[in-house]
Amino acid sequence: MDRYRYWDATIISLLLLLMAFLNTGEAVAAVIFVTTLEDKIGSNPMDDGGPGCSLQEAIFSANLDASSAIQRYDLNGNPVFVSTECVPGSGDDTIVLPTESVLLLKKVVDDAANPFGPTATPMITSNVTIEAHGATLQFVPRFIEFDNGFQQPIYFRAFAVASSGQLTIRNAYINGFVTHGGNGGFFSEDALAGLAPSEDGGGGGLGAGGAVYDRRQRRCRQHGRRWRRSRRFGRLRSVL
Repeated sequence: MDRYRYWDATIISLLLLLMAFLNTGEAVAAVIFVTTLEDKIGSNPMDDGGPGCSLQEAIFSANLDASSAIQRYDLNGNPVFVSTECVPGSGDDTIVLPTESVLLLKKVVDDAANPFGPTATPMITSNVTIEAHGATLQFVPRFIEFDNGFQQPIYFRAFAVASSGQLTIRNAYINGFVTHGGNGGFFSEDALAGLAPSEDGGGGGLGAGGAVYDRRQRRCRQHGRRWRRSRRFGRLRSVL
């Protein structure tokens, strides 16, 4: 009788361990749906925000494993977090874009953790898969206009991947993104005020990558995607 009780207890313990493993497996991945095409972080209209979960917010959700995003940095360099409508990330996340949608990316994300230059999305620091379903990520050119009428284009890439991250892109069209060496396409406040030359760019002088910069050069995978006129300026090799 004791032998049967031993085996019964062993079997029950194994079943409990299996159930715990399965439950853990379900919890280590999240599917984050992008529900708005707006190029935004946060929901406050005063900060160019709005409802829904944007691509930028979805990446923050995957990085932070929370329904929050870094909207900006205060004067002391501390991140200012805002709540988002995205599903919180958990482990290896999948971001799903609306089918055959067009996302117009025209802003540079204020990302102090990104040393690779201006980027339209937060630097990816975790394992992320983007299921684009034929969506297009379109670079929208912007210019800084000086008093003499000269217009300086602002260059930036679509994605940057940290050494701790991995990005897989499926069925996406990524169009028009460029980066620039030297100042990385970014101007300091003194340069904008005419108190310093345009080469006085802030962080982002690396100027690496094209549409995507991958820190490890092997952490970005693309399936069924097309790069259109996405190029780079600078000395480091692009993953494209």
